Amino acid sequence: MSATAQRVLRDCFGDLARRWLDLEGPALADEPDAVHQMRVASRRLRGLLRLWGDALRIDAGPLADDLRWVAHALGDVRDLDVLEDRLLADAGEEPGSLAAELLRARLDLRRAQARETLAHDVASTRFASTRIGVQGLLDPPVRRSWRKVPADTLVRIAAKRARAAVRAFDAAGLVDGVPPTTEQLHRLHHARRVAKSARYAAEALAEQGVTRPRRSRGRKGPKAWGRAFTDVADALGLVQDSVVAEGYLRDLSDEVGPPVSEVLEAMADREAARRPEALADSLAAVAAARRLVG
Repeated sequence: MSATAQRVLRDCFGDLARRWLDLEGPALADEPDAVHQMRVASRRLRGLLRLWGDALRIDAGPLADDLRWVAHALGDVRDLDVLEDRLLADAGEEPGSLAAELLRARLDLRRAQARETLAHDVASTRFASTRIGVQGLLDPPVRRSWRKVPADTLVRIAAKRARAAVRAFDAAGLVDGVPPTTEQLHRLHHARRVAKSARYAAEALAEQGVTRPRRSRGRKGPKAWGRAFTDVADALGLVQDSVVAEGYLRDLSDEVGPPVSEVLEAMADREAARRPEALADSLAAVAAARRLVG
């Protein structure tokens, strides 16, 4: 007998909710990679609630909003970790250590502030409410109308989201070899978020052993979609990382004088120079994803 949507929804949400709750302690204790993993779990839960929340007997919208808030609070810490690692590795290539020392001091201060904000958020009633909402997903109540719906329905919804990710990328109007405008970069950032949503849905289905319906568009199913949109999101992530790093370096260089400002400008130029390769990779990744989802 083929899987029902009820079984898949219960297993998908139950597994993710359990992971979110297990990660809470390690993430708040600042254990290595736990902040990142809890942020991903928050995003995945939010993405699935936005996609399939209508099938549950809960008000999915407010919980999805709360999970976005949690992911943002965790992201402020995680993003600074990534930025610091990236910039300090590059600063090490420059003669002298003033730039590296300045970057480390500034980023460590911002990270400490982000950790303080996170601790305040965790102590709030909103975080407590979010935790209760996630606990309710350990055994999510599925609507009666969905109890005998085949899992193929969930696959079709996920496929629709995957095609939306391709369209979001196309809307940026990226041309290989042509530097994108600021507006195009904003559109690519949005496309990355949609690609992540498509990836999370595909991965959730693949983890439950759900395959592509026989009569559907595209040549492959959720497992292949998950890999394809991981590639898309990763390539676009490198684009966004270079944009954020370049902007941070140029802003900081305006605050200091030479010779440190000259080093920071040189680092910013290198960030800009890395972007074309990441943009080309994103074009190739989207082309591959397009072939899979039709």
